[in-house]
Amino acid sequence: MKKFTVVLTIVLYLAGGMAYARSLGEHAMEEQKRREGVSADRVTTFYYNPPPVMPVKENSKEASADDEYASDETENPRDADAEELEASDSSPEEAGRYEITDLRGNNEAYWRKTMSDARNLVKQLEEEASALTLRRNALQLQLSTANGSRRGLIRDDIDKIVIEQDTNRKNLEEARGELQSRHNEARSSGALPGWVE
Repeated sequence: MKKFTVVLTIVLYLAGGMAYARSLGEHAMEEQKRREGVSADRVTTFYYNPPPVMPVKENSKEASADDEYASDETENPRDADAEELEASDSSPEEAGRYEITDLRGNNEAYWRKTMSDARNLVKQLEEEASALTLRRNALQLQLSTANGSRRGLIRDDIDKIVIEQDTNRKNLEEARGELQSRHNEARSSGALPGWVE
């Protein structure tokens, strides 16, 4: 009786699975037919072309209302402005005025320096931790071969290194936390991803 129940259960599961697979196949065929029926002319692609950034001319005279409307109506003002922008020789001082900043006014140079300083501090503390571990291991080896008063001096040096390692560990945790908080601050202020990498 037990075998019969197990076989019946397996057969029912297989039948349900086949019915589910068949219904999925039917839905796939219907979707394929529907997609073939959609004509290609109904597909529309939109492209956004933002207007160019225009420099502010400090020495230019203000145009009068008559001059503004006197231009040719068929001329595209965006094209004329873009050509003027490309033709103008901008000095380094003018180029700095169009610098991209985050929401708090910090530019790319600020974020690159901030992130670089935070990473360098973490790297420096990691290298210091490695050096302390190597010194401690070397002293442990010396301790195993030393005798007499030399063992006491080596133990004192090891104790000093242990204290330095604890301090280094705390500083490293703080530096990593500071680096992470800088990442979070950059994200919240809208800094571009390339600035903090």
